[in-house]
Order: sequence, then C-alpha cells, then structure tokens
Amino acid sequence: MQKVSIYLHSSWRAVLVIFIYLASQLLFADESYKDAMSICEEFSNQEFSMEESEAIKVLINGGNISNLCVDANFINYTREVCVTAGRNPNFNKRFTTCPLTDFSIARKGLNVRGYGREPRLTGTPVVRIEGNISREMHGTFDEYSITVRRDLERNFYRRERGNRTNFPVLGNYPQSKISNALRALSKN
Repeated sequence: MQKVSIYLHSSWRAVLVIFIYLASQLLFADESYKDAMSICEEFSNQEFSMEESEAIKVLINGGNISNLCVDANFINYTREVCVTAGRNPNFNKRFTTCPLTDFSIARKGLNVRGYGREPRLTGTPVVRIEGNISREMHGTFDEYSITVRRDLERNFYRRERGNRTNFPVLGNYPQSKISNALRALSKN
C-alpha cells in the first residue's frame, strides 16, 4: 500500500508541475509577444495594421515554432523537421532525427490549404500552407553512416521541398486560429 501512495503522490506532483508551467505560459504570453515583436522591429522598422499585429500574436502564442519574424514581405521562423531512416530491410533499426530548419515564406502568394496532423491522425497538429517557400537546414547528418545519411537526406528533401509545407501548431491551440492568422498575413 505504501508504494501506491508514493506513486499517487509523485503523479500529483507531476500534475502540479504541468499546471504551474501552463499557468506561467499564460501569465507571460504578453511578454514573449513583446520580446518577439521587438526582435522583428530591428529587422523591419515598419508598422503593422491591427489585424496583422493580432495575427502575429496568434502565431507566437499558438505556433510550435521559434524565432518568428514577420516583415513587409516575408514570414520567417525556425522549427524542427523530424525524419526517419530505416523503414527498409537494409536497416536493423530505425534512426530518427529532428534538425532545426529555417523557413522563409513570402507573404505574397501565401495560401492556406487546410489543416490536419503530421504524421496523420496521431501526430502534431499542423496548418498546410503553400507559396514561395525557402528552407535552410541547420547542420548535416554527418554523424550517421553513409547509408543512413543518404536515407535521412532523401527523406528530408522529399518531405521539405517545393512550394508546400506544414506550419506546426501547439497541441492545445485551435488550428483555425493559426489558419486565419496566416490568411491575414498573406498578400494576395
């Protein structure tokens, strides 16, 4: 019986830690918005409309991204792009890595295609977008063997190429808000 009470006690402690974390995120959301806005102002020195400012705030609070910067022509951010190697019989185990990748999306021609999950059904919520998108991966896959490296690179560039990508959304944030914010920032 003592082990059960210790287990319950530690689970309550975990719940309390999660609650404190979420509360701090809510309390300091405006400060993170101000910090991100001041970083962007260094680059753009422009005024945003009220609608654009609200859209930027939504992306900061609801996007599972970092280093968001919006200027007159582009939406720039960084996120992890996870890829897996080892789905074929040549590998006796799977290798998964999530390199940080910088995205630069032109506001002109930006289209929101809908939303879903990545990978399908059980993964991270995403908003599917399309437009003039450039990507730059931080680092390389050099720590892996040549066969694994080739597979990882192939899967990364198969997943992240062309004019479509997925904008990741925090798990508890409505995808429709992110979708509307990206539409508000597009210049069509």
